[in-house]
Amino acid sequence: MGPYASISLLLALALQSTGTTASGGCCAQKTVGSLNYQLLTEEDTSQHGCLNNCVYQQEGSTSGQKFCFAAGNLPTSCGSGADLSKVINCGPHPDLLGIWSAGVAIKGKYSKAIPNMTSLRDCATQCYQAGIDTCRWWTIFQDQGTCFFFPKNGQYSYYITSNVISGHGN
Repeated sequence: MGPYASISLLLALALQSTGTTASGGCCAQKTVGSLNYQLLTEEDTSQHGCLNNCVYQQEGSTSGQKFCFAAGNLPTSCGSGADLSKVINCGPHPDLLGIWSAGVAIKGKYSKAIPNMTSLRDCATQCYQAGIDTCRWWTIFQDQGTCFFFPKNGQYSYYITSNVISGHGN
């Protein structure tokens, strides 16, 4: 049996969810039915009929089995309402006015999107100036040139991807 021993069951059961986020990155955490999964890696899963290259391990499992997902009938969700203060934690940066992390993108209902922005400092500064009710957290997608503000009241998750930096503004 290959490295995806249990995959056929999940391929039949996962809902029409690709397990990716709106910007194309894999979900750091994914729930299918009542089971939780953690992202392991991205690799070629085309031989298994998966909808994308996101590869997961069941939370708490020590079996080493890998999972990817295809269409099915179980409900799925991306993320779990993470405590971003435990994820956005690379430390203070004098140019970013607070704590930041590279490679972490915040997912959730945003209060503002600023297009054509590539400066991390400008994104962080404008978030800080907007105030905590409008911008508690910020994410900038450097390759897309968009800065997103996330207000203090909201439930957010995150995912790991490239060309992104997130931080908190207030």
